[in-house]
Amino acid sequence: TGRLDGTARADGGDFIWLDDHTLLAGRSYRTNAEALRQLREILAAEGVEVQSVDLPHDRGPDYVLHLMSVISPVADDLAVVYRPLAPVALLQELAARGVRVIGVPADEYETMACNVLAIRPGVVIMVDGNPVTRAALEARGAAAWGGFEFNEAKMRSAEALGADEAGNPGFAAKRLAEAQGLLNAVEKRAPAAQLEPQLAAAERALAAGRMQAAKQAFEAAQRMDPTNRKAAEGLQRIHNIDALRPLLADAANAEGAGDAARALGDYKQSLALDPKNGQAIAGLARARAALGDDGHTRASESGAAALGTREAENVRDYSPEGAQGTAGAVPVEAAQRARSYESARQRAVSLEAQERWDEALTEYETVLKSDPALAFAQQGKARSAARAFLAQRLQALIDRPEQLASATARADALALIENADEQNPSGPVLRSQVARLQILLPAFDKPVHLALMSDGATRVAIPSIGFSGVFSQREIQLKPGKYTVIGTRDGYRDVKRDVTIAPGEDVQTISVSCGEPI
Repeated sequence: TGRLDGTARADGGDFIWLDDHTLLAGRSYRTNAEALRQLREILAAEGVEVQSVDLPHDRGPDYVLHLMSVISPVADDLAVVYRPLAPVALLQELAARGVRVIGVPADEYETMACNVLAIRPGVVIMVDGNPVTRAALEARGAAAWGGFEFNEAKMRSAEALGADEAGNPGFAAKRLAEAQGLLNAVEKRAPAAQLEPQLAAAERALAAGRMQAAKQAFEAAQRMDPTNRKAAEGLQRIHNIDALRPLLADAANAEGAGDAARALGDYKQSLALDPKNGQAIAGLARARAALGDDGHTRASESGAAALGTREAENVRDYSPEGAQGTAGAVPVEAAQRARSYESARQRAVSLEAQERWDEALTEYETVLKSDPALAFAQQGKARSAARAFLAQRLQALIDRPEQLASATARADALALIENADEQNPSGPVLRSQVARLQILLPAFDKPVHLALMSDGATRVAIPSIGFSGVFSQREIQLKPGKYTVIGTRDGYRDVKRDVTIAPGEDVQTISVSCGEPI
């Protein structure tokens, strides 16, 4: 693709991929600004953006510290990080992307716990020992191996680097080949030893609701054994989870409202999506116990289980004890309405699962126009309206962050974040909005240097903070926000300027002087 020339210097350990089109670089003693400039030009042609963060001095230029000394990606949404040396911008970027962080303790940083090698997403090779980091990895659905071969491979790699720097490329190539052979041996041994633990970790993650970790673990198991039935079933269950969550939530709401018929329908649909779901299995048993087994209940169940209101009552009117019941059928019109409402409910539930709250709200409102008494639509409308309003308010602050210059807006933002944290289910869209807002907020509490320029004769005042003085140049600190600066001078017209102090800037400069005689 390209070549670095001139004074450019770069270390491969200073680069990680954030996604397919974003490369993160660490500017260190081994990777300089000229290298980053050239890389940006080279990779822009490939559609790749190069972002950079500055690494700390730590123990100086003679000590090997690069970006991957403090972070090792494990999967798309998981990384091992030594926070004390991690750049703030790196931690903020990980949070904005929803990347979970496994923190490495100080004592294990010294034994290279942060230097893990991901041989596939969620599967890493790491140095023996480091029990805290290894346990954290395994708890998040990652499989980790160490051992003699890996330690030897690292030694061979170090010897290869030293030989190359000493001008002995032949010996360097030999040691590098030996290191690669040792790593291949570790990788070949890993699948057979780790298939069952990988499946077990996936099941634990799935039961705990950590879907991304479960997905990665099942995918890793499937790569180890492409024909494994448990892995295939697990991935299918995860694929269905978006549709499953709102069904379970609606079933719980139905049970709370005493509508066992609707809960029964929800739990049956849930088990069709995930036959092993413990919550649905237990809920189905409760609903059946509440309903009993008589034919009257079965008619309600088959005709309008999901409705629980007017349509259900219509169906009950045609029970076996009634005149129409002798015909042995629920009226066609009532049954059709029941099916229509159930289809609408499923569409709305699917939209909720995708966090398309405005569209779900419209679906529920359409149903209520036909029958304002439908309980599921009333509850769905209230739920969707609240979530749509929350999403809109969060997005409004993200799209116009300058609003956060107001203390009132910052207080509103914190209240919105607290509200969002209480939502269940949450969802990736909501979590992303919260993460982005949490990154924006701290910048508005950090003072910005304001350089005021005048003529030495004008009195410059900022009434909202009680500042006043006559000077040619003065520097003050202000928090981001909107301010009014007033200039006064005997015999001259007053000057008034409304200024906005933006966050993230080192210094802002404004000039205020009265120059128009009266």
